[in-house]
Amino acid sequence: MMIFLCRDLEHAGEGLDLSDLAAGLKRRHPKAKVRLSPLSCDHPDQWLEGIAQRDERYILGVCDSSFRDVEFYARLRKLGADPSAVEIVFLGELCTHHNQQPNATSRAGLLIEAAIAKLNALSRSRPDNEKMIVPWEEKRSRRSLFTLPPVRYEIVPSIKESLCAADEGCRVCSSECPHKALSVENGQMILSKGKCTGCGACVSLCPRGAFEFPGASLSQFEAQAGVLLGGANLPSVQHGIMFLCGALATQLHQGGEGNANFPAGWLPVEVPCLGMVTPSWILQSLSRGATAVGLLPCRADECKYGDREGLEGRVDYCRTLMKKIGLSEDSVRLFGLEELEDFVPSNGDILVASTNGTNGTSASLANIDFSPAGNGKACLKMAAQQNFSPEMVLTHTHSPNGVIEVLDGCTLYGACVNACPADALKLEPDETGISLKFSSLSCVACAGCLNVCPENIMALEKKTDFMALTQESKLLFRDTAPRCENCGEPVAPKAMLDRIGGILEDHPALSALSKYCLDCRKTMF
Repeated sequence: MMIFLCRDLEHAGEGLDLSDLAAGLKRRHPKAKVRLSPLSCDHPDQWLEGIAQRDERYILGVCDSSFRDVEFYARLRKLGADPSAVEIVFLGELCTHHNQQPNATSRAGLLIEAAIAKLNALSRSRPDNEKMIVPWEEKRSRRSLFTLPPVRYEIVPSIKESLCAADEGCRVCSSECPHKALSVENGQMILSKGKCTGCGACVSLCPRGAFEFPGASLSQFEAQAGVLLGGANLPSVQHGIMFLCGALATQLHQGGEGNANFPAGWLPVEVPCLGMVTPSWILQSLSRGATAVGLLPCRADECKYGDREGLEGRVDYCRTLMKKIGLSEDSVRLFGLEELEDFVPSNGDILVASTNGTNGTSASLANIDFSPAGNGKACLKMAAQQNFSPEMVLTHTHSPNGVIEVLDGCTLYGACVNACPADALKLEPDETGISLKFSSLSCVACAGCLNVCPENIMALEKKTDFMALTQESKLLFRDTAPRCENCGEPVAPKAMLDRIGGILEDHPALSALSKYCLDCRKTMF
């Protein structure tokens, strides 16, 4: 790994102590190469000329932010670097404009440590992750009409077939994709690069972790946030996590959007699109020590996700939940630029985990889990911190967790178990029968089980039930299972045999079906 620091950071704003910053980085990461760049950072790609390698990781600590655009990433690619393995940290704006030099240097070190953790969790991009874009619509000179327009590439998610549950009926990602970029063909989930905008919503929603999104994977953001929270050795304990849209971040860093600056008191986590930020991200951050979580979206007409109503619903769920358990609903905010400067995160009545004093040495200190399963875990952690009664229930359209009930008529056929991508439903046989059990902590409220139930007797309610979350499993239905007269193994649940008997009535095969297990029937008939 190579870390470049712009020399001009010593003079930007209150300035950074680059000698101290570089020495600290070298001490904590002896294998990393730390360099003070002799060139200005208006074109930091020049820092990599002659040394860029595809399998290397780079962190560029800059003070000037006017360079970042699609051409910049095209130049990185041309130099031989993997754009997804290049992290840009805007130390000038995020550190020197709001802090005295010691504090600014400490903050800069924390942000670089978080960038290191994020890059260490990177999985390399493959051709499946590259989307080629030819900007035919852009204005061009007459002379350029005789040449092909410059081709650029964007990184989009790809799917690991070995982890995907599409062949079992899972449609969590495709049902939520606002651009219909995901579809099933012959039991396989297919991503259309032409339709995909790279918002990353599918990555966060998949209960199997089947999506790979180099540069913007869950593991990378978990590592980054883990350092920001677990390693927050800042002089003030008033630090919040701000998830901000990458498109807006570019405009902010370039002095756009009314020349608004990134406000003090917030630690930034830049994402491709806020459509990627689920309640799990928000509640995990709060439960691990953030005094507040802010979301700063781009303009609605520029949004990759294209579902502002869904984003607002997620935020409303989190705010309602915080109020329900006796915490400040203002610990979660969806901001507009006009109100951002006036809101500084503070402790208020938010119980902050003891995460300070760790010197930013390990991303695992905060143990962040942004996966769908992380929502329930965060709820339980905050309830424990508040000594809160687990009897509270929050029913909400955007609850990531659900509760399943089984009505009369279950035959324990097991289609629901096979269709559940989160392993929230399980069939457990024992000596006397078979039990259908459910875990609300694992449930992602996808309703896949309802769609395959042959008896149509399952019900799902989207709610966060704290009592259900504390239970390892809940018994939904239990039935006895007659034993095979030949080998003694279970034949089938009695309810299933009764259902089959009602269909076959006096059919001669009914007797064999009722008396012998499947394996014995294969050898006997």
